[in-house]
Amino acid sequence: NERQNRHGTNRRITNRNESQMRTKRSTRAAVVRVLKWMRYPRRQVNAVVRHRSSMKSTRIYRLRRPDLPWGDYGDVLAHGFADRSDDGSSLFLQRTGPFIPPLSQPSRMYVVVTASLLKKLQESGLTGFAVRPVEVTKSPMIDWRAWQPYGDKEMKYPAGGEPENYILRRKHSLEASSGFGELSEIQFQPSIDFIYGQDAHVLASSWTETDFFVARQERPIYKYVSERARDWLIEEVGDWVAFEEERVK
Repeated sequence: NERQNRHGTNRRITNRNESQMRTKRSTRAAVVRVLKWMRYPRRQVNAVVRHRSSMKSTRIYRLRRPDLPWGDYGDVLAHGFADRSDDGSSLFLQRTGPFIPPLSQPSRMYVVVTASLLKKLQESGLTGFAVRPVEVTKSPMIDWRAWQPYGDKEMKYPAGGEPENYILRRKHSLEASSGFGELSEIQFQPSIDFIYGQDAHVLASSWTETDFFVARQERPIYKYVSERARDWLIEEVGDWVAFEEERVK
């Protein structure tokens, strides 16, 4: 029942993301229809649509993990965990293979992407991120995508019952990590001020209108994205991300 409930939650998040994108596309189509009805020349119609698409929204979203099947067990299987190198130049990743999502979040503040998604991101025009190397230090072989509800096999709990033991109590497999390709960390850049207290919110005037950002503090708590970046991520990796709108004042 717990697996079914979590799977249902994940479906609702995916459906909500898809609904938001449909609404955005239908709004754009409505603008085009009205302008054409008003007999605007095609060149002016296209200019207005481009202008609306480029306008910055002040809506800001926390990036978080989606609700996957099996609770904490699913989080470890899909995202793994990671540590920063002593000099801060690299991210050391431990995760299961052979499958890796195009975007994973091995902790609240780390985002790992595959080479194919990184290429798309760099060509997207989105701003506010830096790219750092990722080194896979351990990757046990667990084909969890064959388990229900993704496949037809029963889910297997790790030895000792703790979710981390999927990785800690299993051996590294070169075969498991061979299909990962080059992985990269996306570092969000400090770009906003966060006001704490009972009226906690992002200070709107502090935002530099980048697309990927964190608060300007020693240890930021959340990763944020603009509405433009949220829409792009939903389009590219909708099943592997979730969002929560932040208060902005």
